[in-house]
Amino acid sequence: MSSFTMLDVSTAPTHQKAMKALAAATDAAGTSAPGAWAFYLGGPAHNRGRGSTYTNGLLDQLEASGVALLPIFVGRQRDLSHDRGVADVAAALVLHKQFRSRNTMIVADIERGTSDRDPMAAVRYVEGWTEALHAKGLLAMAYGSHNLAADLAAHASPAPDAIWVARYRSHEADSRHQPHDIPGVPNNSFVGRRAWQYGGAFRDHPTDKKETLARAAGLVCDISSVHAAVFDGAKATKDPATKKTTKAPTKTTTKTAKGAGKPTTPKAPHGLHVIVPGDTLFGLEDHFGLAHGRLFEVNRAVLDAAARKHGHQDSGKGHFIFPGTRLVVPTS
Repeated sequence: MSSFTMLDVSTAPTHQKAMKALAAATDAAGTSAPGAWAFYLGGPAHNRGRGSTYTNGLLDQLEASGVALLPIFVGRQRDLSHDRGVADVAAALVLHKQFRSRNTMIVADIERGTSDRDPMAAVRYVEGWTEALHAKGLLAMAYGSHNLAADLAAHASPAPDAIWVARYRSHEADSRHQPHDIPGVPNNSFVGRRAWQYGGAFRDHPTDKKETLARAAGLVCDISSVHAAVFDGAKATKDPATKKTTKAPTKTTTKTAKGAGKPTTPKAPHGLHVIVPGDTLFGLEDHFGLAHGRLFEVNRAVLDAAARKHGHQDSGKGHFIFPGTRLVVPTS
């Protein structure tokens, strides 16, 4: 599965600094430029409630440069509940619209101290967040610790469409840290829809005396490796091979040289798949090399029946799925 390098910083940089930092990070990680950027919509626990420092002008410039964008909302880091998750979606969507709806995936930021205090309250919060976004035809991502990700995989119903795990291993961009292999997160959960924030405070190594792009940018960022499917709903990414603006790539790729890729040969076997906690149809379709929407098309009746058993009117076009459901996996 192809992946992007993504940077994030709470205070908005200039376009020039962001592009220089991305150039350094993607080069060091061996991923295709220009990469991705996570930006803050705002929220009561972001910037002390004073609002986001990002602007549409900056985001327009980043998109024009081919950078995929991912919006983050930081709700109150206390008294989490299902209803709080629903309410935070309402607040986030107001900001999302103000920022011109840059991606159909929206991230709920749950800091580790918050989820560690009451893990199941955090799970209920993400369930509310996910249900409310699905009702609007959008996708949900949860940012937090590896413990939260494991709890969501085991207990959340519905589970979010994607996870973004903060578990630091480096201060540098590094090709060894890939989202499919996050320590402490079951590998069979959230398949193809993950991000790993492995680098805290990305910067040049203090003993490196060379004037590199990252140092010239003057930025201190966090760095993540992200499955490309997270950006399927982003307005644009740049295909480095053609220099055209396209949707984020969804085909499985493997690196043959820095910044280049080609389809891998083996695909996952087809036949039957039993849903496990943390699965999403989007992630499974990426895993099996299928077009998005194909699994729902083939399994609509069984998915809707399973959803009705759990109190839903239907599966919401595959948004509400449940462990134990047996799916037919077509060959194409």
